Amino acid sequence: MAKGQKVMKSAKARNVRKATLKQKKGKKADGDADMTGGQRRETPGELFKRHAAEAKKLKAEIADLKRQRAKLPKKTSKEAKKALSAKIISLKEDLEKRHTAELAAAKIDKASTIFGGGAGADEQDSDDDESL
Repeated sequence: MAKGQKVMKSAKARNVRKATLKQKKGKKADGDADMTGGQRRETPGELFKRHAAEAKKLKAEIADLKRQRAKLPKKTSKEAKKALSAKIISLKEDLEKRHTAELAAAKIDKASTIFGGGAGADEQDSDDDESL
């Protein structure tokens, strides 16, 4: 074969190669999960983002429950309205408790932000004010 000429592979050979690459890619993703010990640790940013999404979902669910409560007849269903109100309150409290527990488990201050402007940034600002 002359220098600089390419060897043409058959279509079947190319497809086999693609299939094996796809299989390897899939196995690699599964192998990465095992190397971290089963669970990947959530970053503070991901945690806050997930909490915001859960709060948004709960807000929509509460709005739906309030709509259901408003549709109930005014005179005959006082107990049902109270039950829906109690459910709304319990959902809010449960979410708040779960989120505070997750923040405590991750050792993240609720007041801290994703960008790192937590309590440490406030202390630096107060030091600058004293020197003036």
